[in-house]
Amino acid sequence: MQEEKVPSHSSQQSYRLCSYNDELENCSMKSWKHLLPAASLVFLVAILAACGSTPPQPTVGGYITPTAAATTPATNPTSPVVSSATVTVKGQATKVLVDEKGKTLYWFSPDTATQSNCTGACAKTWPPTLFSGTDKPTATEDVMGTLEVVQTANGSQLSFNKHLLYTYIKDTAAGQANGEGVGGKWYVVPTTSADTVRKATVASATVTVKGQATKVLVDANGKTLYWFSPDTATQSNCTGACAKAWPPALFSGTDKPTADEGLTGTLEVVHTANGSQLSFNKHLLYTFAKDTAPGQANGEGVMGKWYVVHADKSSSYGY
Repeated sequence: MQEEKVPSHSSQQSYRLCSYNDELENCSMKSWKHLLPAASLVFLVAILAACGSTPPQPTVGGYITPTAAATTPATNPTSPVVSSATVTVKGQATKVLVDEKGKTLYWFSPDTATQSNCTGACAKTWPPTLFSGTDKPTATEDVMGTLEVVQTANGSQLSFNKHLLYTYIKDTAAGQANGEGVGGKWYVVPTTSADTVRKATVASATVTVKGQATKVLVDANGKTLYWFSPDTATQSNCTGACAKAWPPALFSGTDKPTADEGLTGTLEVVHTANGSQLSFNKHLLYTFAKDTAPGQANGEGVMGKWYVVHADKSSSYGY
């Protein structure tokens, strides 16, 4: 009898294993062939989504906090704090410095470039012009000169051409200049010159003196000038109460004082107890409080010590 050969267990297992592996490989290959295109598409979509997505928004307590849109700060140019305006000063149209409200600005002759001598009660009548901005103060283009801020006892005070600025409480509306010449120390601020605020120049004019037409010295406002016989060439003997009745002619310019071309004599500045006082031919100059308009000479011969200043330097006039 022929013996039938039966495959050994090991051979059968090997066959089955081989068959199993073969099926698995075939199955895997088929699966990848189907899955690759889909996987590639998903991967591409993910990349594109990542490129167009916004960064994660911050969260507070698990809730998304909206991000504020970026804004560009709006520029807010500084408005000019001073400008020029034409006002009537002693009967004449004059272009002067005014503040933001149109009020006339003044300077005070006893001040220095960095120190105010009008504080306390004085500052109530003559309010200092203060600046509260964070940038530099500006002026309109037609204003010639240097505008700056100076720290004084009054605060951050505006200064123009080294003169501290004030308004006057009796100027109740724009266009008024009631403070011009008050006390012989307060003056408007002209805008026509960049080098000085006000040149206290002198000129000659014909006025009636004791009934006679006489050519005399007058100041920049046309007021008659006088000299005081007790004075010396360098010392004023009219101060305090006297200087209220006879305001000294003071000069605040940075250059030399000037006079009319036709005026003969020596004009200079002398430092007296009154300040930087004008002198003509070695005589200190004053105006008279009772001369209320140009062309008057009410001070001639008062107390036998006050005299007009003749435009002729002849010694027959006492100088």
